[in-house]
Amino acid sequence: MSYLAGVALIGLALLSPLTSLAIYDSRGQELDRVYLTEGSQVVISHINSIYDARVDEFLELREGALELTDVKTSSYAVHEYYRTDDRITKYRWTEIIIVNSSDRNFTIDVDKRRVSAIEENRNIAIRLRIEKGTIGRKFLGSPQ
Repeated sequence: MSYLAGVALIGLALLSPLTSLAIYDSRGQELDRVYLTEGSQVVISHINSIYDARVDEFLELREGALELTDVKTSSYAVHEYYRTDDRITKYRWTEIIIVNSSDRNFTIDVDKRRVSAIEENRNIAIRLRIEKGTIGRKFLGSPQ
């Protein structure tokens, strides 16, 4: 393979699309970034602020957005709130803002791995946003 062909292949690889879950504080400072693939599972666990009950929200990356696929809780009222008493209502987000208060005990797991930035940054608003970028941005820090 010629040198130019090798450089072209590397350039194409660096431009390959990549999807991430970017996590920002209320000032817009990036706290963490987790790379996702189609079907990646994100679980947001917390104590519901209305019914004071533990809830696990299961979301899946589908076509560039997080889609609610299941809700686990022992509270019937929380199930009604999410309209999951007989079926899952289709909710989709590309951005979610949570108030990460210590009394609500938020945790986030992506593909069964805990995102420590959530537990390290309590009592602030946290923005979770699906972002599209490139492999180049991941490895070289280049702009999206």
